[in-house]
Amino acid sequence: MRIIYVRDKDKNGRAHFASQPFYRETIFMEIKHVEKGGRGAFLIKEDGKRLAEMTYVTAGETGFIIDHTDVDESLRGQKVGDKLLAEAVKYAREKSLKIYATCPFALHVFKKTQDYADVFAG
Repeated sequence: MRIIYVRDKDKNGRAHFASQPFYRETIFMEIKHVEKGGRGAFLIKEDGKRLAEMTYVTAGETGFIIDHTDVDESLRGQKVGDKLLAEAVKYAREKSLKIYATCPFALHVFKKTQDYADVFAG
């Protein structure tokens, strides 16, 4: 999945603070899925740095457990966590898997999003 986010920066390319002049930068990024040894993640990287990630551990052959979500401050307020979860749901549907969640963010979104009821197992 390709996402677009906007980041405010000052003239030196640092994160914008309210008292400084700034410009708005639009960046296109992709959510990547990595999997290894019973663990996996949906993540966004820029210049080798993880800016956002949603990690999981497999739960047998039929599902996985989302255990953590983290979004860099530069991406906050742009629904990046929701987009990571949407990618996890898409993956679960493609593989006919169920998703469990111990991550508070993922649990909250699952409980309020009826469209995910087909893959959310608790």
